[in-house]
Amino acid sequence: MNDEYRWQAKATVTWFGVGEGGRASGPPTVADHSPTVVFTSKSDEVAGVESLKQFSVVMGMVETAGHTSDVYLRFLAPDLVAGLIVPGAELLVMEGPKPVGKATIESVLQVP
Repeated sequence: MNDEYRWQAKATVTWFGVGEGGRASGPPTVADHSPTVVFTSKSDEVAGVESLKQFSVVMGMVETAGHTSDVYLRFLAPDLVAGLIVPGAELLVMEGPKPVGKATIESVLQVP
């Protein structure tokens, strides 16, 4: 986690509870978590996540309180998401085909 130069953005993740389809074990407890994410908008949520492109990301866990985590993000194919990484962008955090949380990009640290 101390290699902050490699992180491209900082985000806040709200993890879904079990009743919302979230992780049975709660938020991740590892230092680096590697889910996929989809960038969302209101129309995307209506269409369904199965029609959206998923991007691989590493989440560096900074702090977790309850079902909310502050994380650093590093996209594994940064050129594919360069125009999407902006403050306020919303992402669904996926594990397989299942959304387990929602993230909001708070700040951009490094432009891919």
